[in-house]
Amino acid sequence: MKSISFIFSLLMLAACTSEKPQIQDTSTQSTDTAAQTSTETSAPTVCTESSEEEGACLCSAEEGFTTYSFPQDDYERCFTTYIDPQMSTQPLPLLIQPDCYTANGLQSPGSARFLSSHLNIRTLELTSPTGNWQFPLNNEVNAENYELQCDAESSREIEYLQGVFSVVDQMIADGLVDENKIYISGFSQNSMFAIFAATCFPDRIAGINQGGSGLYSQAEGALALPQCEGVCTRSAFEEFDQDCVTEEPCESCEFFPVYPSNQGATFQSCLFMYDNDNAAHSTAVPAHKHLTQEGHSASLHIFASHSESGLGGHEMPMLNWEWVNSCLSLNESCSTECETAVTTCVDAFQTTYATENNNQNPLHSPEGRESLLEAYRGCLMTSGPTCTRGCAATEAMLHSVEPPSCTCAPEQSDCECTTSDTPGPCQNQ
Repeated sequence: MKSISFIFSLLMLAACTSEKPQIQDTSTQSTDTAAQTSTETSAPTVCTESSEEEGACLCSAEEGFTTYSFPQDDYERCFTTYIDPQMSTQPLPLLIQPDCYTANGLQSPGSARFLSSHLNIRTLELTSPTGNWQFPLNNEVNAENYELQCDAESSREIEYLQGVFSVVDQMIADGLVDENKIYISGFSQNSMFAIFAATCFPDRIAGINQGGSGLYSQAEGALALPQCEGVCTRSAFEEFDQDCVTEEPCESCEFFPVYPSNQGATFQSCLFMYDNDNAAHSTAVPAHKHLTQEGHSASLHIFASHSESGLGGHEMPMLNWEWVNSCLSLNESCSTECETAVTTCVDAFQTTYATENNNQNPLHSPEGRESLLEAYRGCLMTSGPTCTRGCAATEAMLHSVEPPSCTCAPEQSDCECTTSDTPGPCQNQ
């Protein structure tokens, strides 16, 4: 069974970060006020027919998929749920997947079907009408204004998410979703959307998966991101492109996409990145630091790259969804018997591979990596009833394929992981 790959596009990110802002404590405030509600957005309705108009939503006609749409200002907004008709009607975890790059289009139905059957979950796919998310406050979040970052006026995505959660509430009422197991998983810019959404809706989101980006922090020395986030506002970048660095630099950009303040409820964050990620490598450790400072449960996994064979870069680790399932605890952990059977089987493959390939690490060639993945999946299948469908791989199982080179655990305040110091295009202006 093939793992579903993430979209590996460069980020449209922005920000700056400093030490934890010295302002009044909001941790005792009600979570109901984290995202300020607007009453002007229409309720989402089922979209049954796609329009050919520019910017209109594509509506799924696939079995089990339901697209919802609603007008918002000059845009049509939409999102799509998937309920596997073959699965029993019971409350299951919900995995929300933001994908701005589809631009009101649809993700491949095979991805949702795979995740639903492989992880025993429901899925909900988000999209953007413009191909980009509108992050808060024109990408100029700082210690003076971050309390406004979740207001509806700060970003149109607040109202969008309120519409999404109105449908999630109905899924909960229908007995389809476990209200305590709602997660967001994103890669690159969509990873930034995940931390934005969780910060503003911490009472709704139990945890997030962040692949390929974390949190831009000016004070921690994060480098400017691909679209000059951290050194320019969004409007300046749209006007001057990379020349915004000299034409209209932003000294008051301190955080991107948000400052992950504690709104009275905390969430879990799982961060994954290769040490040579060429898009947002410098955002990994700052994300762990600030999330931990605010009382969230953040874990960071940095993976060693092997440039000569193409391992690493702006990608998720090889066992991408297995890592997500395990870190977020979407399902219960695999049994000790399953762990033993799988790791013994994978170890046998590693020994045979080394013997036949002059002691080469299978991670250090594309063919070796493919063989290793096939071996791992085969080991799971041959382990039979000891490995239940959807069980979350244990640490030993994950490390048998690709162990992280550095990790920072939840509540660890002295994370010493490092990544590449290669500057991006905006840093060289």
